[in-house]
Amino acid sequence: MYVTELDEASWFAVEVTHTPIGGTVNACSLNAGSWDCAPLEQNLSTPTGVASDATGRVYVNNHSLEPGAAEVLTIK
Repeated sequence: MYVTELDEASWFAVEVTHTPIGGTVNACSLNAGSWDCAPLEQNLSTPTGVASDATGRVYVNNHSLEPGAAEVLTIK
């Protein structure tokens, strides 16, 4: 499973204080009843979604909260 974090600091840092440090996509797997997660891609700018396809490629939208700047990146 892949999990997207809008920003490592917080939503508050992005929307209120305007001091984001970058978002992350984590690759997570279930191991003995708990989730083990590791960063797959870091320092993204306001990512809000991640998807994968049947070939194993992973995509994330970047700059998603910036009008006219949104993009889809292949990260794996």
